[in-house]
Amino acid sequence: MRIAYTILLLVSASLSFVACREDELIGTPPFEHYKYTQLDAEAGQWVPILIDSTQAQAFISPAPDEANSPTAIIEREAIKSLQNNKTATQQRAIDYWGTSSVARWNEIARDLAAKYNRLPSPDDNGVYPAPSGANPGNYPNFPVASPPYSARAFAYLGTATFDAMIVCWKSKYTYNRAAPSTMDNQIQNLLPLSDLPSYPSEDAVAGAVAFTILSRMFPLEEAYLKSKFEEL
Repeated sequence: MRIAYTILLLVSASLSFVACREDELIGTPPFEHYKYTQLDAEAGQWVPILIDSTQAQAFISPAPDEANSPTAIIEREAIKSLQNNKTATQQRAIDYWGTSSVARWNEIARDLAAKYNRLPSPDDNGVYPAPSGANPGNYPNFPVASPPYSARAFAYLGTATFDAMIVCWKSKYTYNRAAPSTMDNQIQNLLPLSDLPSYPSEDAVAGAVAFTILSRMFPLEEAYLKSKFEEL
């Protein structure tokens, strides 16, 4: 009797924990702003996973305008204006994404996998309905993020980001564009400064990949994912 009672308590506690976790996901641990310990200058030569090295060359970013061009000067003036009129919401976005955008997108993917890991209930005939990618909003919502589905989402996100970073680094060291603050001392460094070339932005690249992958894996979350991408 004592054993049965103990098992009942454990099951009840487990169900309470799961119920709580459905409404309150894992949460976001605190991080400090990301600091590069090494720049991996040769990363543009790494071997990609989803595309071959020849294809990778086709994705190299177009050359930026010259640093002293009218367009580049206008862009630096825009940066100063944004910094001088920065809102609390924008500062929170800087603090959030400045920890490492790749880590943040993996947190978002993790939370979506937890949110959609709900099996459907049977209908009146005892048949379990299947989600439809063509109609993701119909019950049960698409996807049912089972462990295999979630693993696939993380695999796509991880490998696509890896390949994109190779192309990003190749572009960075092709153009070697220094950070705007090195060209105008009125521009503040809101994140730790390194010698990593600033163009193209690795955060923008990672965000574009994550938005593309996750909005297809979790189509009902496209608006939410777009809002996170636009924060970058």
